[in-house]
Amino acid sequence: MQQDTLTTPCPGGMVIERTWTAIGSCGTVTVMHQRIIMNDQTPPELFVPTTSVMYPFLGNDQNLILLSQTNYFLDRLNALNEYSVSVLDDCDLDIIPVFSVDTTYADDCVEDGYFERRTYTWIATDACGNSDTLAISFDIRDDVAPEFSFSLGELPADVTIVCAPLPPAPIATPVDGAQPITITYTEVIQPGEGTGVFIVTRTWVATDACGNTSTYVQHINWIPDTYLTCEIILPASVECNSHGVIITSVVTGGVGPYTYKWKVVGQKCFIQTGQGTPTLTIYTGWSDVTITLTVTDAFGCVSICTVTLSCVEPTQNPEDGLSVLTNLKRILSSAVIALYLFE
Repeated sequence: MQQDTLTTPCPGGMVIERTWTAIGSCGTVTVMHQRIIMNDQTPPELFVPTTSVMYPFLGNDQNLILLSQTNYFLDRLNALNEYSVSVLDDCDLDIIPVFSVDTTYADDCVEDGYFERRTYTWIATDACGNSDTLAISFDIRDDVAPEFSFSLGELPADVTIVCAPLPPAPIATPVDGAQPITITYTEVIQPGEGTGVFIVTRTWVATDACGNTSTYVQHINWIPDTYLTCEIILPASVECNSHGVIITSVVTGGVGPYTYKWKVVGQKCFIQTGQGTPTLTIYTGWSDVTITLTVTDAFGCVSICTVTLSCVEPTQNPEDGLSVLTNLKRILSSAVIALYLFE
């Protein structure tokens, strides 16, 4: 073992260093040191480097930082740690200070003039218990307005709504560190350009505890109804068992182009031509036919009209005043009877 008294500027004290050296049989060497500091009564000194974010604020009564300055000041404050200051001690060269951050929030952001107060503290203590403390406080004022978030997952965009009721307004949930947040919502409906057109203005205003406000506005072009109507025009008279019966339609209101969807219901009747057009040709059987037309305009508004077509038996035979159908039935009956008698 070797013991030396080191020559150091240690006022009123001394530094003794002991060294143990062990040499193995293979020539390996292991060295251990022990440093003893005696009668040191001078505390270490803490210094803030000139490159530190804290340096320009040293000695101020109040250090105010705006929340909007996040990219420079707050990010650098958040990065502070025990190595952000320098320690100078004449006797002890290996002092790592104890670092702590105390954060408090104002009861009234507007009245107190700040939202968050941070106090950064470093305490450096040498081997003899002598210590030095460095503390600096920063008041962070919230000057950032709340950011909107909505229950739909995205901001409600301007939109046109036709032939449908107004959807419920989405729920706004602004995000902001200064709680609580007050939200006001208004909806104003005013006449737009043209008959039946309305302009709906929805406005959300969010105000945080520090008085910062943000506003979001959605405009809706609302056309509740395009006043689309349809009418089916039937021929004056239609004989039963007829092909090529022409059915027409008249559409008023709405916004073109229109789509047409026909449907016929009856015994042995069917559509021959004209599906998807304003004019239809059908075959009628021997019973009533229910005809339905569904018209849809360019905005999706729908009008449905329905009529019943009643056919008449074919033209009567002028010789006996009976209808052709009736005479045919009689002929068939007579033929059956004659066949029976012949057998």
